[in-house]
Amino acid sequence: MSLLTPDADPSWPEKIHQAVPGAAVRAVADPRGAFPGSGTVDVAYGTVPPELFARAKRLRWICASRAGLGGAQVCDALVKSDVVVTGMHGSYNEHLSTHAIAYLLFFARRFEHYLPQKGRRAVRG
Repeated sequence: MSLLTPDADPSWPEKIHQAVPGAAVRAVADPRGAFPGSGTVDVAYGTVPPELFARAKRLRWICASRAGLGGAQVCDALVKSDVVVTGMHGSYNEHLSTHAIAYLLFFARRFEHYLPQKGRRAVRG
């Protein structure tokens, strides 16, 4: 497995290896070095650009690190292949919408204007 995301937690490969004994996991910040040699990786998490996909001869599954793949990642070869593509659907439910509404109310009520004033008052007295 290759973790193709620059923000992957460095502990993920070891945690995955412990959870799935025998799994070989590499975290790769630069996707160009993700599938060395004959492309022996069969699972990828993150971004698989078309030029990298062309080298991934054994790839069977791509798990997008977001809800779906970006448009630049979808190529004819991927669409015509048997590679399964999944995403993080369902991960961004109520908590994300609640957060967005909180920000909307924050800016609608101009709280960003009052917070610095509150800090100055606390210092004065």
